[in-house]
Amino acid sequence: MKGALAPIEAIRAATKTAAKLLRVDRETGTLAPGKLADVVVVDSDPLTSIALLQWHERITYVFRSGRLVNAPTASEITAGRQDVRLRA
Repeated sequence: MKGALAPIEAIRAATKTAAKLLRVDRETGTLAPGKLADVVVVDSDPLTSIALLQWHERITYVFRSGRLVNAPTASEITAGRQDVRLRA
């Protein structure tokens, strides 16, 4: 499709580029130690089909503010869980 973004370009536009435009790229927008991030883990490669990010049944895990949450309900899962922090 002419003019369409490649999947990696769409992901960058929604994360890194958006953070840069909003001038919050020092705090968010990429996965790096010390930055804030919400992360969606899917059961396949979103670079082969970006559309799978919109299918709830393909979402394996969601981390919001460093905590694992239940993907369908977005409620925090706390039993035996620790904050997830990216280390250098």
